[in-house]
Amino acid sequence: AGILIGLSSLFFLPYAIIFLWLIVAVSSLYGLKLSYCFMGLTGLFLPWLYPFLYAFWVGETVQYYNTFVLQHIGFFKFEFGQSILDFLPMTIFVFLILVSLTGYNRNLSKKKFEEKKKINLLYWLIFFGGLMLLCCTPATPEHLVVLTIPVGILLSFSFTRMKPPFDGLYHFLLLIFVVGMHYLIFLNVI
Repeated sequence: AGILIGLSSLFFLPYAIIFLWLIVAVSSLYGLKLSYCFMGLTGLFLPWLYPFLYAFWVGETVQYYNTFVLQHIGFFKFEFGQSILDFLPMTIFVFLILVSLTGYNRNLSKKKFEEKKKINLLYWLIFFGGLMLLCCTPATPEHLVVLTIPVGILLSFSFTRMKPPFDGLYHFLLLIFVVGMHYLIFLNVI
């Protein structure tokens, strides 16, 4: 997991914040051990070693630092679309995040201890993903892809608690909306 986070941070540096979630996850599931932290840090920094060594070899370490580090770091900078249709997917996704966050107590009720730990890790991933969005420059709606997996899993819990016929109806409406958004993007309406 450390090397995958390192590879993703090589292309977009704020993904390295997800390493903090990895430390929380390992300490929650297995107990915090120094050897696990060292293995994760080794995996995180290994993909950065080879481009840095190449830049050092050719004498372009300052350009390497400016290109890979400084251009990706900033705080509270967001780029949104120009038209009102650009805000629609972002607004709906933020609404779905809020729905998944408000279901915290329902998701943990009547669960075993091991299941509660894993559900809490999904909420921690949402937290660190939001922290990642605050630290990247500029944050665009495409960077919300980090939050799609935990939000999707937590929303599926709320679908399983729904009573028929509303469970199928909401899921079907959500499917129609997603397919409609894909067609609008394909036709360059959005």
